[in-house]
Amino acid sequence: MENEKFYSERKDTFNIICPFFCSLSGHTICCEGVIPETRTYTSFGNERRLKKYRKSYCDTFSYGECILCQVLEKKYSDLT
Repeated sequence: MENEKFYSERKDTFNIICPFFCSLSGHTICCEGVIPETRTYTSFGNERRLKKYRKSYCDTFSYGECILCQVLEKKYSDLT
């Protein structure tokens, strides 16, 4: 995974604040995985649901309320 891109080439990702975000593809958000060196993909049924989710979590400083983000934050807090 050393050469893997950790950013999205889509131009509509500049609002994303969440530090665990990796990329977007269609109606799917790719985030850091819970298991080391993995990714987690969350697929939405349509663009409207994806945008609603992003506006609630990914694009705001409320990203910490996302259940996946909470699990990932715990992953790092367990390391200290």
